[in-house]
Amino acid sequence: MPIPVRRLLTPVEIDDFIRGNVWTFAKTMPDQPHWYVTKYDCRKLLEWQRMVMTIREIGFRGRYRKSYTDYLRWEVDGEEYLYWTMGYPLQVTKVINRARDYGQVTPAPPRPAPL
Repeated sequence: MPIPVRRLLTPVEIDDFIRGNVWTFAKTMPDQPHWYVTKYDCRKLLEWQRMVMTIREIGFRGRYRKSYTDYLRWEVDGEEYLYWTMGYPLQVTKVINRARDYGQVTPAPPRPAPL
């Protein structure tokens, strides 16, 4: 049973998460250079879950090709990165991705208000 995610990461905790985990280059997609960290390789599962929820809560909704997902822009050592997940429910999400330049991501229209 997954640990409930109670709060989002603070800016200091986001930096700590980014710097404290090993990001693996996605060798199978050299035409779309990016890195990833899996929940299995992350140093703390709860921290990983909170990062996923932080991306989804404070990030912006964007479209890459035909898919919509949530992206978080974050600067590390003077370079801006985009962080994203694939939008699956938290329990089945396995990867957080990042890329230096994802110029093909366009902001999505706002989500409709709930009824």
